Amino acid sequence: MDRRVKRGCWWASRYDWLMQSVERRALRSYRSKLLGGVRGRVLEIGVGTGANWSQLPRRVDQYVGVERDAAMLAVAGRKHSAGERDFQFPVALIQGDGAQLPFADAQFDAVVCTLVLCSVRKPAAALGELARVLRPGGTFLFLEHIRGEGRRALWQDLAAPVWSWIGCGCRPNRRTLHVIRQIGFRLEDCEWFDPFVKMGRWTKPFGLLLAPFVAGSAVKP
Repeated sequence: MDRRVKRGCWWASRYDWLMQSVERRALRSYRSKLLGGVRGRVLEIGVGTGANWSQLPRRVDQYVGVERDAAMLAVAGRKHSAGERDFQFPVALIQGDGAQLPFADAQFDAVVCTLVLCSVRKPAAALGELARVLRPGGTFLFLEHIRGEGRRALWQDLAAPVWSWIGCGCRPNRRTLHVIRQIGFRLEDCEWFDPFVKMGRWTKPFGLLLAPFVAGSAVKP
């Protein structure tokens, strides 16, 4: 097993534990607001360990989750097999690359991406694929950390190479909203926030590196 795979397995096995505080104090409420109105056929890119599953409403008709990282997908698969979430709709979990999706055009009513676009290799290619498989008028729902402004942006640019190695490809300085607009999505509701302000002084460096976050929706014309 090479070092990259070992690091990915370490990250996957500890991801829920590492994120439990920020999820409980901040992110879970934003996930709930983001996904509360989703319905129809839903595609999630970057399933991770299944952090969004508890927020999916029962009116979803079908859920398909795609995850590139085999270690992350294994954790999600074990949770699904153990019945940690009682789904009331068909569920499929697939290992794959968001930039090369194995689906026909306009197959989904909604596409979900949370804490994913910071680490995909080619954000524009991935977003182009999401737009392709989303039906016209369909909704793209996202929760991402993005590049800040001023001194924060400079710090993020300087720290990006090291943090990318530590965080298995996570880039703290992605201009995600700009790319979403470039692809042709029409941005609708967006809310900016810093989840680390509720977590004490020791998290301040993480806020400088990873905030702001943005939760929002965009429509495919």
